[in-house]
Amino acid sequence: MTDPLGALTAGGWHSVSTTDLARALRGSVPAPACVVLGDSTFERLAHQDVDRRSLAELFLGDLADVGPVGVISKGAYTLPLFLRVLAAGARAGWRPRHVAFIINLRSFGPVWMGTPAWQFNAEAAWLAAIAEGAGTASPPAEEVLDDEAPFRATPLAINGVRAPTIGALQTFLADKSDTTEPQRLREVFYAYHGFTIPPDHPRLESLRAIVDLALSLGAQVHAYLAPVNLEAAVLYAGDDMRGRVAANVAAVRQALGDRLLRNDVRLLDLTSAFPASTFLRPTHPTEHLNEEGRRILSRQLARSILEAHQPRETVVTRDPSAQSEVLAFYQANRVSPVGQSIEDLDAHFRRRRSLYHLLGLSPLTVRGRRVVEFGPGSGHNCLYTASLRPASYVLVDGNRTGIDETRALMSRHGLFDGTISQVEALFLDYPARPEFDLVLCEGVTNIQSDPAALVRHIAACVAPGGILMLTCVDAVSFLPEIGRRLLARLIAPPELPLDQRLDLVRPYFLPHVAALPGMSRLPDHWIIDVLLVPRLGRFWGLDEAVRLLDGDFDILATSPRFSADWRWYKTVDGSFNAHALAEFDRWRHCLIDCRDTPAPAAAQTVQALAQGCEATCAAMEVAIAAATPDLAPILAELAALRPLVQTAAPKTLPALDDLAEVLAAWRPGEQPRPTTAFTPWFGRGQQYLTLVNRGGPA
Repeated sequence: MTDPLGALTAGGWHSVSTTDLARALRGSVPAPACVVLGDSTFERLAHQDVDRRSLAELFLGDLADVGPVGVISKGAYTLPLFLRVLAAGARAGWRPRHVAFIINLRSFGPVWMGTPAWQFNAEAAWLAAIAEGAGTASPPAEEVLDDEAPFRATPLAINGVRAPTIGALQTFLADKSDTTEPQRLREVFYAYHGFTIPPDHPRLESLRAIVDLALSLGAQVHAYLAPVNLEAAVLYAGDDMRGRVAANVAAVRQALGDRLLRNDVRLLDLTSAFPASTFLRPTHPTEHLNEEGRRILSRQLARSILEAHQPRETVVTRDPSAQSEVLAFYQANRVSPVGQSIEDLDAHFRRRRSLYHLLGLSPLTVRGRRVVEFGPGSGHNCLYTASLRPASYVLVDGNRTGIDETRALMSRHGLFDGTISQVEALFLDYPARPEFDLVLCEGVTNIQSDPAALVRHIAACVAPGGILMLTCVDAVSFLPEIGRRLLARLIAPPELPLDQRLDLVRPYFLPHVAALPGMSRLPDHWIIDVLLVPRLGRFWGLDEAVRLLDGDFDILATSPRFSADWRWYKTVDGSFNAHALAEFDRWRHCLIDCRDTPAPAAAQTVQALAQGCEATCAAMEVAIAAATPDLAPILAELAALRPLVQTAAPKTLPALDDLAEVLAAWRPGEQPRPTTAFTPWFGRGQQYLTLVNRGGPA
């Protein structure tokens, strides 16, 4: 665009110079509803591109529905400049609904950090003056550059780079005599991405400040980590480059901390999302994209912004705490702490496919069917269900943060289409009509104040012959988790802010997370969701679910599977539930420890163990809620439980004893000593259950 601010598009304007920016700040163009901040990747084109639109111009078109869009970019612009532009815009009266910007990892490196020509010192001072209300009408005519000699003499230490100083590296990078020589390309990749971003890096502070300033203006924040040509990086520099880039991505995520947990900022990690063929130079580490890459990136960022911009269908009518204290906690802290590790999406899909198989749900029970899911969380499990292509898929959730995260996640994976709809509603306010072939309700019953009311309600959504899948939590299966909740309470009092509590308990419980094979939950999310929520609701076991629905539903399958049925089918006569419950009574004690499967026990022994676990958990929850925890009742319950565990699950006894010893040794004001035998003890968590609505054809 030859005159970016003079040639306004339907979507807004693009500033590429200090003069343009001055005009925008003086109100010569519409105040932006969406501010997009970028660097040279927004402007650079490839010689072979047929589509000559820059990334900035693509943003203007893809974001036209948001309102006036202001794209502000300049070669070598970085996070500190973005912060100054936004602060000056705030002073000029900008109150955007969205603020989006690029995080270019290369800009954290020693070359970009110090090159005088890339600091924009005069422009930064001018913007700072505007933000303080003392700016002059005219921007600086030109930059006054510092002497480069001291900077070029700066020692350099990047593994894989031979240059001893920054000046020597600059000379190496400027030598274009043989740009395709493999050893040269290897060093260039290391120079661009081989450094490590430390936690105290000044640009991480700028990142946090941008987010906080944008939030203070009432904006939703969107950031994306610039694509890295990892395909070429691995080819020339080896797999080590993946780890180096991933470590720097982790540093950015760690710096954002709770801002990510609360969904204050939507962060798109595009570092490994683009193949070499989408870059301007397919064998080079530059972040500039060709026409194909620019179109993909523009669509991805625009999708994130448009999703946050669009209104949701909302039917919330009552106080969320009336249904679930956990939901109220989520909403108060703007979190949806149920995320899972899906870096290996195939592995995640294999886990979900295995679960569905155990529950009698083949892909054809989903494909082309009407599906509703209550409590999809952040959408990680929805990915697999949506990939099976139901005819319609309704996602019901009362937590707006979860709704936003679910839509963003599914969109990034290309699975949010016209077959999927979201409803923001408390579950009991969603109309209970029998119109779904499959009703999913995972990880929800145990956080309800009245789980039976919830299950009756969602069961009414199952069409005749349809299937209900839900989860149950037993006091036997969750005893060690309640023990961990108590330890977390002793470490971090509930009156502290959530982020402080998380920082206090994380070091204590990370060894516990590491000790559980197959753990796929994000550790911080698991700690918040299980250990730091105010109260989990009440236990509601598999046997209670089956008995509640016995009049209309037949048990189909469970995970873990505990029932073997050797009856001849001609003698079954439609009676499934009584046999399953009898089997559950023989095997329920196996829920206490996922590491062991004891032999079947007498029903009287199993019942006594269940009652002992319930009493122990209840005593622990009283202490967790108390201003001053009294551990004496808990120690008494653990002592009474000990002989029952010794009889029904003897291999679990050392873990139980270790917990009792840690609690007995604790003194107010102290941190509990680290656990030993207790650390790897996890029960069999939540039990999955599928039931068939027998109202279908006989």
